[in-house]
Amino acid sequence: MTKSKIYIDSCCVINYCKGETRSNLTEDEKEDVWFIKRMFLAKFNNDVEIFTSALTIAECLYTDKMVSNATDEEKQIFNRVLLSGRVALSYPVDHLIALKSRDIRWNNKINIRRGADGVHVATAINLKCNELWTIDGKIAKDEERKKIFSQYGLAIINPSKTLCLPDEYKKLSLTDKIEEGIRDGKRKKAEASQSV
Repeated sequence: MTKSKIYIDSCCVINYCKGETRSNLTEDEKEDVWFIKRMFLAKFNNDVEIFTSALTIAECLYTDKMVSNATDEEKQIFNRVLLSGRVALSYPVDHLIALKSRDIRWNNKINIRRGADGVHVATAINLKCNELWTIDGKIAKDEERKKIFSQYGLAIINPSKTLCLPDEYKKLSLTDKIEEGIRDGKRKKAEASQSV
């Protein structure tokens, strides 16, 4: 059986880190983080392949724009996901990826304003990924772009919309419920102590 290939962009890694370090995520973000965690578990069990660009390493700097610096815990999570080789395999940004990014834009007359987004898409296409996971609304919600990228065999989606997560990972486990309860309890305790 051929394994599904998933590409994750930096938004997914940052939100995963937020979910691991604090729980002040929106309900949609919590749902996406749950799917990211489940896909990471599937990768850990060698049931799927997960890729990203080396560019993601440079983009994952912190989770809180107001602080602009990662905590030690966040740095450990970013490194575990992006550098250990056990979660996501990083693919280098080279001339071929840069040219593919440019050519996809030129040949399809689409405007991807940020060069980084083009690099992510080109890398996912080059690696023949089934899905590119993003939480960046500009990419995930643009129907015209999604049609163009589907010609390359790539679905650009939010993690919660995946078709590639193996069925055995779609079940909510007791551990998931316990972890969510613990995080919510910690968050409420922290909020209570800040308001005093």
